[in-house]
Order: sequence, then C-alpha cells, then structure tokens
Amino acid sequence: MALRLAGEEFSVVRGLDALGWPREITVNDAVPGLKVTQSGAGVGVQMVTGSLDLGANKLRSTNLLLKEESSNQWTIKSAADDAYRSLQLATVYLRTSLAAVGDGIPILADDVDNYSLLFKARDNGVGLVEVARLQGQAEPRFKFTLPAQLYTKTDTGNPAGVEGDLYVNLFDNGLYLFADGAWRTVVSW
Repeated sequence: MALRLAGEEFSVVRGLDALGWPREITVNDAVPGLKVTQSGAGVGVQMVTGSLDLGANKLRSTNLLLKEESSNQWTIKSAADDAYRSLQLATVYLRTSLAAVGDGIPILADDVDNYSLLFKARDNGVGLVEVARLQGQAEPRFKFTLPAQLYTKTDTGNPAGVEGDLYVNLFDNGLYLFADGAWRTVVSW
C-alpha cells in the first residue's frame, strides 16, 4: 500500500495492524516522515505504553538537542549542536560522582545579594545537617558552620607549600601557614 506524504512521491507503509494503523513508514527525502500539527488543546503525540526508540540517538526540539554522545553520556546542546545548554532541576541524585570537565569551572549560587550554597552531610542518627556555606555578600567567603578538620601531618617536617596553605602537624605540635614563600608558625603547643 502506498501512502502519499508531503514532499514525497510515495512512502512505503508496512505492517498495518487490524485497524489499519501503519506500523512502519519509510521516507526517502529530508522532509519529516511524520508531522503532527495539534491545533486544539490536546496532546500532539502520546505514548501510552512502551518506549520511544531514537534511531539517531538524539531528540530535537525547537531550540535544544538532547543527544546521546556515548553509551554512558547524554548532552543538552543548541539545536544546531554547536553549544552546550543549561538544565534546571529541583534535586539531582548522583550515584557515583560529580565531574567537571575543563579548567576553572565554577560552582555558582544564584546571582542575588546574600544568596548562598549550602553543603550538607549526614549526622549519624540526626539526618542531613549544614557543614559549610559558600556565602555571597559584600565580601564573599566560605564559612564552616561546624568544626572543620585541616590537613594533618603526623611526622616531622613541612610539606611542599603554596601561598595560603594551612595545616596541623601533630608530631611537631603546631599550626602552620605558608606565607611569603615559607611556612610560618601560627600557634604551637
């Protein structure tokens, strides 16, 4: 049976079901094989059961492209596939890791005065509690809201240092700061 579609001399329709609905449409040019224009308030296409298989591993909307890059990576890009786009969610649950691919990638709080990012961890028997806060204010800062544990060394001698490094040496009994190219004793006991 031949079915005429826009832009096609003919398209082959195979495997009609008992009600005459097509099971497969093969189109031979760049014009869409199936175009649905919904002029009413209803849903244009509805998948009641089953899955939608994407042969080219991508889903394109007017402005975005959801694309399978590999067997374990999806990207959201511009429709032209030339720039990455944003994804906004209420909560993201990670199963393994959060990875930044590139140098100097920021973690951003909303660009509003006094907004902050909270870092929370589980307190046994209590649940999630705030342990630190990245605070936007006149002088932005990273605040520890519970006791913080610094890098601790248990043998004598200082590690290699970078300006601003801070550590505790339990062997030499001191808190040390690397400033002006050398380790300085902040306090000793």
